[in-house]
Amino acid sequence: MQLPDVLGPREESEFLYGSLADQMFTVTGRSGFFDGLLGWPDINRVLRSHALPKHSVVVTKGGRRVPDEAYTQVVPRYPDQLSAAHLTETRLCARALGTFLRNGASLALNGLEDHHGPLAELIRDLEARLRVRVYANAYMAWGDTSGLSAHWDDHDVLVLQISGRKHWSVLPPTQPFPMEGAGTLEHPPAMETARGIVLTAGDVLYLPRGWWHLVTPVNEPSLHLTLGFTRRTGAHFMEWLAADLRKEVEFRRDLPRGADAGDRQEHLTRLRAALTRYLDDPGILDRYFAVADERCTRNLIDLTCDVAEVET
Repeated sequence: MQLPDVLGPREESEFLYGSLADQMFTVTGRSGFFDGLLGWPDINRVLRSHALPKHSVVVTKGGRRVPDEAYTQVVPRYPDQLSAAHLTETRLCARALGTFLRNGASLALNGLEDHHGPLAELIRDLEARLRVRVYANAYMAWGDTSGLSAHWDDHDVLVLQISGRKHWSVLPPTQPFPMEGAGTLEHPPAMETARGIVLTAGDVLYLPRGWWHLVTPVNEPSLHLTLGFTRRTGAHFMEWLAADLRKEVEFRRDLPRGADAGDRQEHLTRLRAALTRYLDDPGILDRYFAVADERCTRNLIDLTCDVAEVET
């Protein structure tokens, strides 16, 4: 499965670089479309067979996170070997986890692309097209209680409804191009005025960053995936530029803390001139994108290629 399959009738170019990048939209009417991508047996296999990294499994209820210690246990990795008693791993406690879920809690499994092949292939395709890192989280619920309160994310999200149904209440952003650290977080708006969307198996919902949403189960088993990614912004560019400017002697000089106003202004003038030379370079964005693309490339191991053949 690839990005064009997920988008359905939507134009890929418009999603990557055009008007769809900052518009909420849905793709519906494809029952069972994601059957080959992920299912409940795959979730069970991951939960049973992996000592998962810390915070990769998250249980929430009514907007509150349940402490990890309430549904996990530290066990010996090799219980029959006394010499390895110091080697331990954290495993899920099936009984405790089941109790929370039966009582209306929701379950999130983060970083699922690291544990499931078909999903990893989709993620690699999205990363190659978007040129940013993409993360896959699975969300499961059985009752009718929201796991998280109304909130917005500082990254874009593609929601793939895998099984069952889930109700989404969505509202447009209340500030333009919101980012974490960009100012005081607002109080959630009145979600009673939100648009209601019920996703069924095979549906897709795209939420650009900043869209308020409240997700509510409908008292039946439900499984959906979120594919989250952060598009490049001017703030990301300036973070890279600040590091690259260390090559410029003017930016390596000490700031004139004790100087008079005239000397300070002269120093700022030299900095402004050096910065302008950088920004006037027509290839500056290409340089940044090349570095950013390299950083988001996953280090994928292929033993059929990475291990040199040993002659005997």
